Amino acid sequence: SKCTNTSIFTAALLSKSINLPLTPQLGYAYLVPYDNKKQDNGKTVYVKEAAFQMGWKGYVQLALRSNKYRKIIATDVRKEEIQNYNPFEDNYIISPIEFEKRNAKDEKGNYLIPIVGYYGKISLVSGFEKEMYMSHEDMLAYAKRYSKAYRSDIDKHTSYSFWTTKFEDMAKKTILRQLLSKWGLLTAELL
Repeated sequence: SKCTNTSIFTAALLSKSINLPLTPQLGYAYLVPYDNKKQDNGKTVYVKEAAFQMGWKGYVQLALRSNKYRKIIATDVRKEEIQNYNPFEDNYIISPIEFEKRNAKDEKGNYLIPIVGYYGKISLVSGFEKEMYMSHEDMLAYAKRYSKAYRSDIDKHTSYSFWTTKFEDMAKKTILRQLLSKWGLLTAELL
């Protein structure tokens, strides 16, 4: 409500142009407020502006509209599941752990076999495939670098950002977004 009308209008137009509703309950796209530095008569002032931000469901929606995908995967990786990576073939050798063992938890609700990273894969009907893996440490570094809210949680010892309260979900979203935005086929057209 404190954002400039121009920034709200511009972000809403972008949302409309790619046919993604700004309804938070759907999770396709959001208007996120930012304090942006501006110069006003030689003085630095902060102006609250709304920015369009596509959610992971928005990326998936644009991918599905293309009708070109055979498979889209994003999951966590447990210790010893990834056996090897071949950079010349750009593929991972994965040995999934049995479902019951993989999801077994201790009395505190922690996984007995810890999460060590996050994996995603897209497969197109044309045969093109792309995989991606980020270790848990790399994902933490990513969150610290790109999420102001997460950095604030760390500095202030609070739990307001999704990176703090729903880390696994945010990590899977990040893998999916990275794959689809860099390598995927996306379309705004409703088929």
